[in-house]
Amino acid sequence: MQEDKVIDVLSYFQLDSSIEHESLECKEAGKGLPHSLWETYSAFANTDGGVILLGIREQPKGVFSVNGVENPQDLVNTF
Repeated sequence: MQEDKVIDVLSYFQLDSSIEHESLECKEAGKGLPHSLWETYSAFANTDGGVILLGIREQPKGVFSVNGVENPQDLVNTF
């Protein structure tokens, strides 16, 4: 993803220490889809839906950073 698009996404979701909530979940996906993705996907499918952002890492104390993903097309194909 291009840097400007990452910033737009971050601004859109107003990423800060209160980032994750009932309809927004961040997942680190540097080398592939995380196993925990499917639990979140299922939970969203059984409620009002939501957004899963891949390539976002949670640091201590609710701080989030963009670490990106390797081979994004592979993630799309796997998903």
